[in-house]
Amino acid sequence: MRLNLNPFWQNVLTVMAGTMLSQAIPMAVLLVLTRIVPAADIGNFSLLISAATISSIIAAASLDKAIFSAHTEAEIVQLLRLTIVTSAVVGLVIILTLAILQASGLYPINPTIAKYSAAFVAYALFMALSRNLQAVLTYRSQFWLLSKAKILFATPAALAQLGAGLLGWGVSGLIYSTTVISAISTLISMKWLNMSWRKIWEGSSIAAIKKTFISNHRFLIISLPADLINSASSQLPIFIIAARFGSVSVAMYALVLRVLSIPVGLLGNSVLTVFKDQAGQDYREQGNCIGIYLKTLKNLTFLSFFPFLGLHLFGSHIVKFLLGDQWVLAGQYAEILAPMLFVAFISSPLSYVLYFSKQGQTVDLCCQIALTVIMWLAFSKADNINHAILYYSIAGSIYYIFYMFVSYRAASGIYSKQPI
Repeated sequence: MRLNLNPFWQNVLTVMAGTMLSQAIPMAVLLVLTRIVPAADIGNFSLLISAATISSIIAAASLDKAIFSAHTEAEIVQLLRLTIVTSAVVGLVIILTLAILQASGLYPINPTIAKYSAAFVAYALFMALSRNLQAVLTYRSQFWLLSKAKILFATPAALAQLGAGLLGWGVSGLIYSTTVISAISTLISMKWLNMSWRKIWEGSSIAAIKKTFISNHRFLIISLPADLINSASSQLPIFIIAARFGSVSVAMYALVLRVLSIPVGLLGNSVLTVFKDQAGQDYREQGNCIGIYLKTLKNLTFLSFFPFLGLHLFGSHIVKFLLGDQWVLAGQYAEILAPMLFVAFISSPLSYVLYFSKQGQTVDLCCQIALTVIMWLAFSKADNINHAILYYSIAGSIYYIFYMFVSYRAASGIYSKQPI
């Protein structure tokens, strides 16, 4: 029997199916890794992934958002070419910076990041390119192929991590296997998009790259700092916890984020993928997107209230059942963070409307700075990890409620006089 769904939910379900499959095997792998890999190794691996995630945001240069403003396929090719250039420059700067800091001793570098700097930079660059390739698929409304790309990037890497864990290769195996497989997956995605290296670089020149950079400079000046601050703020606790409380505490906190990212990413990212397409179209044509905004707000609230309530009440029991007694502390962290994560889950996808106008981008940048300050205060000033997580949950809940109010005003068209 064929379900009679409107195009919005048809696309959401298509993306959700791909996201679900891309998360199912990594989740199963995680359940095994927590039993065969020491918590300290998982903590160090999580720390490096956090560093790579932040670096990938810089490398991507927010050009995934510029893609949605492109009018021709030629412009998309130019943006992907610029992505590769920015990624190469960012990677080189990171490598040189780490080498200088380590050689001079001016600033202490985490041993894991210092030892595996080349691997984490390479992984960051492939993450950046993959991010922008997936934006192209969304731009083209090729949601089925987008689902395949998500599966391709996540599943083989997870299986490689499992193999490294079973072979006892430790944190080295986890890092190198993830990097190599991610590179292969990204190259395959390029082939699916019919984006060969020859096509991307055909007719390229320094002048052409400079022109693309100048015409999209606002994304780098405004959107990139906002994206970077948003990513850094979400990963900042990992670095502070590593410095103040050790790699085991990092593993506990990172595990909460990793486990929750699966159901949250399953629905939230699927809705966002379709929401930003429809919202962007409405905003361009009508000067506002309040209709799809309120519809998405209602659906996200309805779908997420009871799961997060269950997490708040039974998080410890759920984690104990899934991962074992040694990880029950991670479940306690999940219970504390559940209220904040509930509000964040709703407000984060909706905040994409801020990117539709120049003033909205500026407001979003200010909001991301505020979130970073909140997170830094919570984790650096608290006397222990439990208090830090509690303070973060309370302050973060207030912040995300305000963030939702800001995005609502943007969706209503208050900033439409200054579109991007």
